[in-house]
Amino acid sequence: MTELKVSSIGRIKRLFPGLSEEDLGEVIASSSLKEIDTGEFLIRQGSKADAYYYLLRGRLRAVEDKDGKARILGDIGVGEPVGELAFFSQTERMASVIAVRKSEVLEITQAGYETIIKHSPQLASITNKIVIERLRRNELESHIKAAPKNIAVLNLNSDEDLSEWTDEMKLYFDSQPTKLNVYDQGLPDNVEYSDFF
Repeated sequence: MTELKVSSIGRIKRLFPGLSEEDLGEVIASSSLKEIDTGEFLIRQGSKADAYYYLLRGRLRAVEDKDGKARILGDIGVGEPVGELAFFSQTERMASVIAVRKSEVLEITQAGYETIIKHSPQLASITNKIVIERLRRNELESHIKAAPKNIAVLNLNSDEDLSEWTDEMKLYFDSQPTKLNVYDQGLPDNVEYSDFF
C-alpha cells in the first residue's frame, strides 16, 4: 500500500464525479492505494472477497481457471470496478485478476465501505448502480454469441483476378462446421457494414 499522491487523488475524483470535497475526503480516508507490478495477481480465483477495487492506472486481466485450463474473460480498463460482484454477494472470487502492466487500484475493504456509506449514503446509490450495470452487461453478454471474426484480403494489384481463389475459399469454408461468408466484391446490398466491422 502506498500514500495517496496528488495524481491519484485526481484519478479518484474522476471515479466519483459530482462528489463533494467532504465526501471525497471520506472515500480517500476509508480506502487505500495499492500498486501492482506487471504479472502480479490482484485477486486469486477461489479466495475470499474481503475487498473490491477501482482501477486508477494501468490494465488488468480477468482469467478463469477451469479444469486446469486458463481462459481469459476480458481486460479491465481504467475507471472500472474490480471484484465488486463477489464482494457484495459475499461469495468466493470466480476468477483471478492479474496486472497486464504496472497498475494502481483503490482498495475498499468491508470496514472501509461501511464507513463510507455511513458518512455518505449517496455513495451506496453510486455503487449499486455500478453493480447493477455490471450484472446487466454480464447477462447480456451471456446471451450474445461471440462477435464475428473478420479477415479482409485486399487485392493490391488490380491486374490480378482473385475470383478463382475466392471461389476455392467459399468451397472450403462451406464444408466446415462453422458458418463463414466469403465476399469477393464487397458486401451484399442487404448487409450493413456495422454488422461486420
